[in-house]
Amino acid sequence: MNPARPPFLAASSAALPPGGLLVIHDAHLNADKTGPLHVAAYSALRMSVTEGKCYATSEMETLLIAAD
Repeated sequence: MNPARPPFLAASSAALPPGGLLVIHDAHLNADKTGPLHVAAYSALRMSVTEGKCYATSEMETLLIAAD
C-alpha cells in the first residue's frame, strides 16, 4: 500500500472493477484551504478529537490522480 494514500482510497480502488466509479461525499475545503469557514472549523474539530481531517479539493484531486 502507498503510505501517502489514505486507507479509504486504497480499499476503494482495490474494490472497484476496471472503469468503476468512486463517489466521494464529504465536506471539503476549497483548493487553497481558505474556507469555507464551517468546513475549516469542522476539520479543526476532527483533528482535535480524532485523527481525521477535511481534505481540500486540490488534495483530493492529487490523491485520486495518483490512485488511478
